[in-house]
Amino acid sequence: MLFTIHKGINNLVSEQIDLSTYRVFLLNEALEETDSLSFTIEDYPEHVDFRLHIGDKQLPDAMNYRQFMEWEKSQYLSNCIGKVQIVLEVRSKDSNIWQAVFLVEVFCYPSKITRQQYKIMLQDISTISRGLLLDIVSKTSSFFGWVATKSVDELSGVEEYLLINQFLSQFEPILERINRDPGNRLTVMNIQSLCYGQENFTPKSLAQMSRSGSDPRKKGYRRPFQCEIQRKERTFDIWENRQISALCNWVADRSSLVASKAQIQIDTIKRDKQWRRLAPKGKISLWDIEDAPRITQLERSIDSCRKIQRRLSLYPKRFVFLEGVSKSKLDLKPTPKFMRDLFYSHAYSVMIEFISNNGLIFDNGILEQKLKDTSKLYEYWIFLLIFFYLKKRLCLSATTEAPFLNPTSNKDRYALNINSGDHIIFLAQNGFKVAIHYEPTFFTKTEAEKIGSRFIRSTLRGSKPLVPDIFIEILSGTTESPNLEYGIVIDCKYTSRILEVHWNDVEKYQSQLFESIGLRNVADQLWIIHPGERPYWQVNVPYGAPEDLVRMPSNTVQGVLSLAPTANETSQGSLEYLFDQLDDSIGKIIRMFVDRR
Repeated sequence: MLFTIHKGINNLVSEQIDLSTYRVFLLNEALEETDSLSFTIEDYPEHVDFRLHIGDKQLPDAMNYRQFMEWEKSQYLSNCIGKVQIVLEVRSKDSNIWQAVFLVEVFCYPSKITRQQYKIMLQDISTISRGLLLDIVSKTSSFFGWVATKSVDELSGVEEYLLINQFLSQFEPILERINRDPGNRLTVMNIQSLCYGQENFTPKSLAQMSRSGSDPRKKGYRRPFQCEIQRKERTFDIWENRQISALCNWVADRSSLVASKAQIQIDTIKRDKQWRRLAPKGKISLWDIEDAPRITQLERSIDSCRKIQRRLSLYPKRFVFLEGVSKSKLDLKPTPKFMRDLFYSHAYSVMIEFISNNGLIFDNGILEQKLKDTSKLYEYWIFLLIFFYLKKRLCLSATTEAPFLNPTSNKDRYALNINSGDHIIFLAQNGFKVAIHYEPTFFTKTEAEKIGSRFIRSTLRGSKPLVPDIFIEILSGTTESPNLEYGIVIDCKYTSRILEVHWNDVEKYQSQLFESIGLRNVADQLWIIHPGERPYWQVNVPYGAPEDLVRMPSNTVQGVLSLAPTANETSQGSLEYLFDQLDDSIGKIIRMFVDRR
């Protein structure tokens, strides 16, 4: 059986496949995300089925011909950056078990933005999202014990339980060494005991004997007799051991919290996103693309956290100096023993490093070290950029109502992921509110009433829920009875040029999105934001004052805004430059309301 990967008229890979063995093939040629590939299998046995995965995405079924089967030419690597795995799987027609038989590893370069822009986009997401968390949970959370939390420049996509596992693997050998000669101290205890006269009596016992005229040194005195004496014992209950125990307890509690939050997120996905299982015939559903892999990831996290808890519960038996120590609040002050003792100082440095790097741990699951769509990262970047624009440039105060920004909320995710439906509300000094929604879902009126949603979609052209990338609404009135003053719908397109096909894809948002109260069309403006080759903005109406744009009849204003990470400036300068682009376009409309006296 011959498996071939085609790029144009060239064959990148052409290998004979044995269904009984598993092979890995490393492709030396680097590819670009805009390259068109096709795949064929020749001389294949008829009693097996085949399927292809690129990263965590399954390709549509192949076309079967007499002599071969073919996956037609397409830009399968679109949105891929870095190492990409192409996996061929097989199964017998009488079995449900798929088995990988051939894996091709390729390296894919970005084509729509540069590698430097991609790196800066990740840095911006890291810097902005960490800053948001610290702002919301207050500045005191940036200090843990005696350790100031460091800012992290390079974004790590490693999940939290992996960080904990890595820490324990480094920490346990140090504990083993301490366990051979643990720190201890002498303690004096007063106990009741049978005595013979030579014991170390407590002052209280001596006073009682003196008052009663008793003298255990005299001959004929009844022995043994009951008395309180002082006994000196060695104990491991010292400050440093209590702090080591406190950190282990904190890690165990954190693992339990991660597991519970992960389970909440699984339950939420299964409860709220069942409709995403629907897909046109021959297409892969949103559930299979996004939700099912996320649930698998969360279940893996829960299992790992339970193993960590069991591992930590055995520490008091494994390390004798941790058994029976008093409970203490974690407060890693630099004591002389932590500073000067060879092994305790090693333990202290590892604890300090772990806490300072991960004092406020969160997982950017979307950025973990495997294939993820660059288009999704771009949506995240635009959403957080608009958040930062409203907060820093327009000086609006954000509420803490957004679930992904409130770590103490019962609805909080175990990971910092911006999920569909998350929103943030900003309050202007004049009373107007600006709400920014990430992937709000517009259901039919019947479904919206069931879940209490303010947003509905028209059913004139279908009933499938509509989900724009970002929706900004300017509100007046109270929180309980908001009044929509103006709405801006934004769709992010990860493409260097906006063509007619892109407008055909998003025009549905301008005529089918409504507020349930009064059936008001919410899309006063529709914008496409994309990473163009140069910054610019334009609308489909003659340029004029922002007042003219606001007062245009509904459903007429369409805009294109080019925004991409700037690779040649500092991070702060880059943000200010991007804020200027927003000021000249979408920001003009928002300022019309929030600056109104």
